[in-house]
Amino acid sequence: MFPESPSGCSGIRNKKPGVVAEINENDYVDSSSSLKILNYSVFESGVKVDLTKLLEDRAIKGKKITLKIYAKGISEGSKLYAAADIRSKFSSITKENSVALENKWKSIELLKLDIPEDAQELTLDIAAEHNGEIMIDAFTMTSN
Repeated sequence: MFPESPSGCSGIRNKKPGVVAEINENDYVDSSSSLKILNYSVFESGVKVDLTKLLEDRAIKGKKITLKIYAKGISEGSKLYAAADIRSKFSSITKENSVALENKWKSIELLKLDIPEDAQELTLDIAAEHNGEIMIDAFTMTSN
């Protein structure tokens, strides 16, 4: 499960107000747990994951990367929202995507990102829609 992965992902930085995020050990894809996100706030909301360590640990500065995740919807018509924020000394780039989910685990390509050579911070927001409930697991990053 990616929020606790030792592979350079330093974990969930915070969850937003109006969100219940909990580890689910009964339904998962690869590692005996998944992250269940229930959003009862007025807006799309979820968790923020700090991926900054991957900039150096995986040597992705100046490269194109693809972020994938396994996800499934719990509530009818669930949607997953993803936003990556890449910060450097003089600029900030945000890339967003939304995906309709089914009630079965499915591999989803979240985002393709061009990481600047001078990138200093990389974060990923994963959110469910208002009154939505989603589960996520098996985060992967590939370098192109």
